Amino acid sequence: MPYEWRERFGSLPAVYVRYRDAVELLGARRVRLALAQEYRDAESFNVIAERRGSKYPDEVVYVTAHLDSVYGVPGAIDNAGGVALALAVARALRGVELKRTVRFAIFSGEELGLRGSLAHVEQNKDSLKNAVLVVNLDVHGAALGSTSVIVTGSKSLRHSVEYLARRLGVKVDVSEDVMSSDSASFARSSVPSVNIFRSSGANSGMHTVQDSRELLHPLAFELPGLLALELVREVACAEEVPFDREIPEELRKKVDEYFKKRLGILE
Repeated sequence: MPYEWRERFGSLPAVYVRYRDAVELLGARRVRLALAQEYRDAESFNVIAERRGSKYPDEVVYVTAHLDSVYGVPGAIDNAGGVALALAVARALRGVELKRTVRFAIFSGEELGLRGSLAHVEQNKDSLKNAVLVVNLDVHGAALGSTSVIVTGSKSLRHSVEYLARRLGVKVDVSEDVMSSDSASFARSSVPSVNIFRSSGANSGMHTVQDSRELLHPLAFELPGLLALELVREVACAEEVPFDREIPEELRKKVDEYFKKRLGILE
């Protein structure tokens, strides 16, 4: 539970019930549920690494993913797959001369309300003025599915993504919106983002014990990985950023509404 909810409503009892168990319970006249839970404070850490740009080092392209999962579940699709993809992009860029800095940020506490990314944004407010783009990788690896993209940014950014996907032969469904992921923390500070993820029936098992590695397949990483890698490489190596670095007013309102409704931290 996001800690803002706890501060607002108190310690709310909560329990996960497996679908099959819930169906079985429908046949009971009475059900007794004993719940024992404990809240505790914990310290967590983000993992940050970067390749310094040779010509415009103060301009930063972020590659982000979150390393945490819901307590007690494997978290394969959400989000071990995204972390694996971010690491693969980092390896692929080894030895490539980059004009802009590429910063890899693997965040903690995303499932608790974007804690890691919000902390990072707060700690780097000044340098984020020069952040060019966030490429966020959340929900990846589902064997059967399709690649989708949510752009939180300008029309020209969307067009850049669509053009790149067509040039690479990557079929994607591109939309403009706010994704409930770490990219939203950056959007709140006016940094545009491209969220690349897998749409799949396997996603229905996220946040449950069904989110296991048996649902993943190497082929599922190839096309979204290629799109992420080439997008980062083109922006990091371009003489000029090929899109407007802005978040339109309509999307900005959606970002504000997202934080107001979900976390209650709108300033």
